[in-house]
Amino acid sequence: MNILILGASGFLGGKVYEKLILQNNHEVLGTCFKSKNNSKFKQLNISNESEVRTVFNEFKPNIVVWCLLNMNNERELTDLGLHNAVKNIENYTKLIYISTDGFVEGKGNYSEDFILEHYSLNNPIAGYVNAKIDGENIVRKNEKNVVVRTGPLYGQDVQGNWDKRITDLINSLSQNQSICRWSNIYKTFVHVEDLSDLICEVIEENYKGIIHAGPETKESYYTFNRKIARKLKLNEALINEDIIDEEYAEINGIPLDTSMNTEKCRKLFTTSFRNM
Repeated sequence: MNILILGASGFLGGKVYEKLILQNNHEVLGTCFKSKNNSKFKQLNISNESEVRTVFNEFKPNIVVWCLLNMNNERELTDLGLHNAVKNIENYTKLIYISTDGFVEGKGNYSEDFILEHYSLNNPIAGYVNAKIDGENIVRKNEKNVVVRTGPLYGQDVQGNWDKRITDLINSLSQNQSICRWSNIYKTFVHVEDLSDLICEVIEENYKGIIHAGPETKESYYTFNRKIARKLKLNEALINEDIIDEEYAEINGIPLDTSMNTEKCRKLFTTSFRNM
């Protein structure tokens, strides 16, 4: 089986690529946007249809895993890149699309059948979330495809570097700086190792549709950061509780609880998701 990892030089894509290579069960091709220091990957501008067509025609993937992400320009990735990928995928190819926890109501415990709605443009991450929602709609037009929704990812990349959230935490606490984190915004935080394990499992299984990935429990940004600091033997007392004003959150379209119900995932797949 030929497996194409789009975004194999990234945080999540790198983990998926390395695990598939170690398994040595399939032909695996990973792509990157820039070839510098990434000679093992195929350079690909997903927004260039000619390049996409060439890669797809030459490699003939049975599985395509979309690990591409651009918080600042997700719209272009969706409107150009995802359309290019879908347009050039063969009928036998399954696309696994990594999405996000874009639940606008903010009531938590969302199951797979919940219908996503676009965020208010007042929300600072509306561009990213809304593009992901549109991406889901594109992918789901083919019933054999898979949408994997995940909350915020954390952990270390293939080089051992922590994600930006934890890196900032380490830098602040190491310099004895106090920080504030919200205690009334809840997420399903997902370790990158666990999500990459699930994606490898989804590749092998005949699952189709939406799946919510992650542990059973949710965390606020405050409790998440406190627990990470404790595990890293940093001074968690420097992390102070902050509360976002509910009226402000409503005006700006900021959902307070986008945690997911992950029961289906934990029942259907063997991947174990770590709680904090």
